[in-house]
Amino acid sequence: MTDWVPELKDSRQPIYLRLADAIEEAIVSDELPPGSKLPPQRNLAFDLGVTLGTVTRAYQTARERGLLTGEVGRGTFVRNGNGGDDNDLKSNHEPIFSMLGRGFTDEASQKGPLIFSSTSAPNVGQMGLIRPVLERVMAKDEHRSIDYVRRLPRSWSEAGAKWLAVGDWEPDPFSTFATHGADPAILAAMATVAAPGERIVMETPTYKCAAQAIGLIGRIPIVGECDEEGLRPDEFERLCARQHPRAVFLMPAAQNPTHARMSEDRRRDIVDIARRHNVWIIEDNVYGSLLTDHLTPLAALAPERTFHLSSLSKSVGAGLRGGWMTCPPGQAPRAASAHKVLAGPKSFLLAQLSAELVLSGAADEIREQVRHELAARHQLICKYFDGFEFASNPHLPFVWLKLPEQWSSASFVRAAEAHGLRIDGEDEYKPVRSETQLHRVRIGTSAVPTRENVEHGLSLLAGLLLHGAAAYETFA
Repeated sequence: MTDWVPELKDSRQPIYLRLADAIEEAIVSDELPPGSKLPPQRNLAFDLGVTLGTVTRAYQTARERGLLTGEVGRGTFVRNGNGGDDNDLKSNHEPIFSMLGRGFTDEASQKGPLIFSSTSAPNVGQMGLIRPVLERVMAKDEHRSIDYVRRLPRSWSEAGAKWLAVGDWEPDPFSTFATHGADPAILAAMATVAAPGERIVMETPTYKCAAQAIGLIGRIPIVGECDEEGLRPDEFERLCARQHPRAVFLMPAAQNPTHARMSEDRRRDIVDIARRHNVWIIEDNVYGSLLTDHLTPLAALAPERTFHLSSLSKSVGAGLRGGWMTCPPGQAPRAASAHKVLAGPKSFLLAQLSAELVLSGAADEIREQVRHELAARHQLICKYFDGFEFASNPHLPFVWLKLPEQWSSASFVRAAEAHGLRIDGEDEYKPVRSETQLHRVRIGTSAVPTRENVEHGLSLLAGLLLHGAAAYETFA
């Protein structure tokens, strides 16, 4: 198919990203079946009225997403993903959906890449502790277990206050409510404090879903320079004075993906600036809940302006969708309403199960087992990445790896994919478009099924690092 001309959606995104999105949508809708040949880049540039460089960058972005393949002299084709001829129009559509994260295969037949791009809690046999709690919930509240939440039990807020507690600090249960995990809580906090078009400060790089969420609800991300402790106070001061943001999103306990950690002094400096400029603080402590050496949370230093949130996803089980957020005085009703509108009604079964896991102590027991497993996997990271620069922590499920000079982040991600491993490149964590290249990738080890799988994957990645780009062949 060489006459395909997409209709690009109106958006603030650069044209090349809109074109890459149009290619993805055409593949998903079967407008471009596996094996289809895309138009020559010059032809499409002429048809769309854009530069050749724009189309080239869009095709490259689509290739980095695993959607396209191409060879000099042949052209660019939609990948079939089954290892066969990429120009086979009869190929199965299923691998394409798997590349997009939309696969429908069952676990027994799943033959996709090993997922080193997730940081969900590893399997430590937690169902042995979860199952009896689940059975008690269903036996006690059989009717409500199949329904939405119709009323809010006080125990849910008490469980949230217990789980969100850091060191000697524990939030007020009356200002705490259950969420569908951390992501909807972040979105709800942003929507509560900032109107569409208002600005929110973010570190860069930062958690990719938070960066995407800002644009999704019409708020504008602005970024400041960071150091080994995260957002620099002078940068935060400059942004507040010049751009008047409504909020700042931070992960002071354990920043994703850099592992930056704010000192007590840095936290107090950030709080002081936020107070002087009347800026709300959104504090994500999802990874902090895995740590054992606690520093004073921002919510304890500035309770009047801080939304503090966490979940069970990294410490107990991601599928529980259990999380909580504590709010500044008077803000909990607004934030809970925003959460319901943005994320939908809560499931009684999951919310009650999450609360009882925390209140019974089962969640703490599982968290200790998760910490132990992550520490064992961290030893493998140290073994295989010895001699390379990386940031890590024995209790956290990811590593921020500095690549040798011959590798770019995007090319290393493609090389890993070619070896059956899915990792995250640095662009996934940039809230705004940036020409700055960090030459880093984030590698998560917790969602990989077994330590043996982890060791296999890390050995392949170490081989790529040692032998360089010459060990991986690609085509323009």
